[in-house]
Amino acid sequence: MSIVPHKKVDRTEYNRKYYQDNKEKYIKYRQDNKEKLAANNKKYRQDNKEKYIKYRQDNREKRIEYRKKYRQDNKEKLIVRRAKTRANKNSVPFDIDEDYIKKIWPKHNICPIFKIKLEQGNLDKTPSLDRIIPKLGYVKGNVQIMSHKANRIKNNATFEELVIIGKYYERQLASRT
Repeated sequence: MSIVPHKKVDRTEYNRKYYQDNKEKYIKYRQDNKEKLAANNKKYRQDNKEKYIKYRQDNREKRIEYRKKYRQDNKEKLIVRRAKTRANKNSVPFDIDEDYIKKIWPKHNICPIFKIKLEQGNLDKTPSLDRIIPKLGYVKGNVQIMSHKANRIKNNATFEELVIIGKYYERQLASRT
């Protein structure tokens, strides 16, 4: 009788399909066992600290690219999460969600004030959530997406830049009446 060596089989597709077919079961298990899973993960990370450090060092560029892609693919989610944190911190109303952010996202990903392409990685061009009337909070009808530069200018601007913003808000307010 001869022994046949075990062939390593790539189960990636099978596992992906199995997870999709049983997603609710996985989600429920994770919700029901949060503390247990967190404790197991913490213990594993502590037991394999050197492994994690080496991985981070060896894959620095890959991790940077992954985070960049994640921020781009989940920009609405991140904007909502950050706005909710600021709303809680500043005790202002909050009622926006990802769908609303997608709805108000500027056409062609262009800042409505400076007409520059919104993109991650360049602070001035990064998308930013502006409260038109700050005391009203992050509520539907009171927020808009613009470049970080346009949103930041309220604190640090040249006269010419303020005129551009002034004209923009004049058009916005006129369209609301």
